Amino acid sequence: MNLDPQALVALRSVRPVGAFFAVDFGATGGGWQSLHMLQRDELSLRRRVAVARRVIARPAACVPGDVPLRVAASIDLLGTAARIVSPLLAACTLDGVSVQVLPQRLWLRPGGHPIGLTAASAVVVATAPEAARTMYRGLVQSVLAPLVALYRAGFGVSPRVLWGDVASALNGAAQVIDASGREQRIPVGQVVAELLCSPELSGTARSTSPKFVRNSCCLYYRIPGGGFCGDCVLMA
Repeated sequence: MNLDPQALVALRSVRPVGAFFAVDFGATGGGWQSLHMLQRDELSLRRRVAVARRVIARPAACVPGDVPLRVAASIDLLGTAARIVSPLLAACTLDGVSVQVLPQRLWLRPGGHPIGLTAASAVVVATAPEAARTMYRGLVQSVLAPLVALYRAGFGVSPRVLWGDVASALNGAAQVIDASGREQRIPVGQVVAELLCSPELSGTARSTSPKFVRNSCCLYYRIPGGGFCGDCVLMA
């Protein structure tokens, strides 16, 4: 699978929507690892979350050791999922191009970098159900399910929390897409609502409209000086 020209054009067109919508198309070496590689390298995964601990600790004015490892893993998963789903959701809803990705061709770097893609295919979609079906296959099953399994096995974080992080990432991306004012070929809210009915994501949200509230907590409140996110169930 190479980088389909339609996928490339669509992903480049959504870059101005926001920082989390960027994609690096030349990612190899230099600290990059594919999701497939991370699944086979526990040490690299732990190094990745160690970087997240340092990043989280800095604004909290505490030492990384004060950030519980499970909390750092959950927050890193949330940030990573947001950087994965944002450009793909935007390409699907703004341009009608559902980008299909494989773990071997999705590249990650620790420390809040954009994702990298070295190959992807494209499926043209026209309706919310069609968009959700293709995104479920090419994103949820192909990439997000292995990512959740990786963090669950590596750090013992509940799948309920981790899939809640994914749901929060989808909702956050949808909010930014709505706020961008860009014309949507397919309503992003409808696509996310369909995805939240999938087996993995079902039950992750207590409510979606008029306000999204997840059914779990990312654990950010356990950081010294932390608080509650706007979609947290503990604030409901």
